[in-house]
This record gives sequence, structure tokens and C-alpha cells, in this order.
Amino acid sequence: MATASSVPPPTSDSDYYLEKICKQILAKDYFIKSATITDNVGHIISSAHRTYSVDIMTAEENSRAAAQAALRAATRNKFKPKLGELLFSVSRYKNEVRATIPIKGQREEQQDLRHNNNNNNGSNSTTNNISGNRFLVLLSFDTGIDADYVILKKILPLLKDNKDYFL
Repeated sequence: MATASSVPPPTSDSDYYLEKICKQILAKDYFIKSATITDNVGHIISSAHRTYSVDIMTAEENSRAAAQAALRAATRNKFKPKLGELLFSVSRYKNEVRATIPIKGQREEQQDLRHNNNNNNGSNSTTNNISGNRFLVLLSFDTGIDADYVILKKILPLLKDNKDYFL
């Protein structure tokens, strides 16, 4: 079950939908404590928390953590030409597991397709304009979980099924 968070109430249909996505993420696994969707700079748009789950950090600390996660996700794009697309990142702390999943906008996906097509056609051109993310999904988990498995098998398929709402 999801509970309300300290995030302001949704102001549009898309905000309601993003809140619904957060709740659907929580329903995927009991060990997921919270699901938050932010914009590309880390401003929290929507969030849901597992019922009876106690936040380790304050709302202000979570807001700062969201901004830092957005910054880290953006800086990881520098290595994308060699490592490939970042699917997600996981940080395991003593008291909690946290994950960041980038979600691209339509423009960024089109840029990637053009870049891949240029590389596949033998072109040596590289782009200095590494594409960014439109949204980030921030997750927190209890420590006794295989976060990689949950994200790969449960969360990414859900996000893929709802991709149109993020474009």
C-alpha cells in the first residue's frame, strides 16, 4: 500500500498519472520503500511510499538527494559512447538501498537513433552534445533485496509499458 508523501498534490492529469506509476512501482515488490519521479534536474514531481515505512531522511534531505542523483545521472552520460546506455544505478548503504533509473524524452531518443545510425554507416562523427534525461525514477529499498533483479525484471518492464506517458 502506498501513502501520501510531502510532495505537493498533483496539479495536472500527467502528475496524477506519474503518481499512479509510483504506486504501481511500489506494488511490484514489498521491499521497495519508496518511488519518486523527478525532472531532469531533480525537482520532485511525484512520490509514493510504502505504508508504515519510515523515511530515514527528511523531506529536505530527500529533495537534496534527488538533485544530486540528477547531477550524477547527467555526468554518467559522458561515458555513454564507450560503455553504452545507462540503464540504472544502484547504491547500497548500510541502512538502505537506493537506485536511479533515467528516462529519456522523445527528443533524446531521436538524437541517440541519429547518432547510432551515423556510427553504423561508418561515419566517424561523434557528438559532444550527450543527450540528457527527461525524468528520473528514484527508488529506495530495504537492505535485504536484490535490487538489480527487481529493477531488471519488474520495474524496467513497467516503465517500458508506460513509456508513452514520459514522452
